[in-house]
Amino acid sequence: MRTMATIENGAPVATSTSLEDRIPVRNGELLFSKDQIVTATDATRNFKRVREQAKNRPQFIQGRTGEIEVAVLDFSMLQDLMAQIEELRMERFYDECAQRLEDVDAGRDQAVPIEDVLGRDWEQTLTMAGGALTDEDLFE
Repeated sequence: MRTMATIENGAPVATSTSLEDRIPVRNGELLFSKDQIVTATDATRNFKRVREQAKNRPQFIQGRTGEIEVAVLDFSMLQDLMAQIEELRMERFYDECAQRLEDVDAGRDQAVPIEDVLGRDWEQTLTMAGGALTDEDLFE
């Protein structure tokens, strides 16, 4: 999370600039104000200003039909978004693994040996890795 100073009533005030503050979402909808919408023509003519404003809040480029076509955002925001997406993907993956193990333990599903799933590919993978690994070796 970053903080930055803003001017309020003539005095600098530190404000939070967490990703959630900078890119608010409610009920699956991206929230933004009219001052963040820029026409494509204006963006072309004043791209430096659009880039500067995008460091604090995303800027949305509006096409001729009035639809938002492009978003300009600070690279750190993009990095934060991608990190959150990856974290959520991993969380979902581990939740799915845990659910599958729970299903096998409860008898609702059956475990299948990896050799049956991958066949010869599994043997080649083990050979490339320097030999067969036992569960004990893998999870020591």
